[in-house]
Amino acid sequence: MDQSAIMRVLTSEGFTLVHETKKLLEYRRGNESVYLKNKGTDHPLVIHGRHAPRIGALASESGVRRTKAATKAYHNSNMRSFDLRQNAGRKPTRYGFDFGFTNAPGLASLLRAI
Repeated sequence: MDQSAIMRVLTSEGFTLVHETKKLLEYRRGNESVYLKNKGTDHPLVIHGRHAPRIGALASESGVRRTKAATKAYHNSNMRSFDLRQNAGRKPTRYGFDFGFTNAPGLASLLRAI
């Protein structure tokens, strides 16, 4: 799915764009934030790190893609609504888990599960 298709599903699932940087768009529904990467990637949607125990189950949903190991997180200091953790650098950075999608129902299913 391309970025515009993902944006449409986010909106239809009740998420609203609340912040934008050069690299990321932040969408929020209630207390749940997700980030959409601006540049081309096969894993454009990032969910909060607190969902780490369920990454395997979320990735196994029909229409959801995640080729990385369940423990491999995506790090970006611009994800201001996400928690910090130590990565490879000297200072902690924000992190979450990124996913790709083959269809809108897969994305909608993941959004409902979080």
